[in-house]
Amino acid sequence: MTVRMHNCALTRVSSHEACGTTYFTFYSAPDLASRDPLPLNGPVMVGEYSDRFVLTKHGWRFSERVVVPQFKRDS
Repeated sequence: MTVRMHNCALTRVSSHEACGTTYFTFYSAPDLASRDPLPLNGPVMVGEYSDRFVLTKHGWRFSERVVVPQFKRDS
């Protein structure tokens, strides 16, 4: 299984807080270790991550992540 993330938008809420949205496309295949092209039947799920971040002494860190599925394959 693999997830591809794209189109990330971040907004700084304060000097130590931020929020963001990242869209994802989730694919699954029987052998992801293969170097050959894999069969593609379309994504398993498409959705977005709704994230909150906090600035720590180690840099920006996730404080919350909510997965919001938009489309999901039935099978």
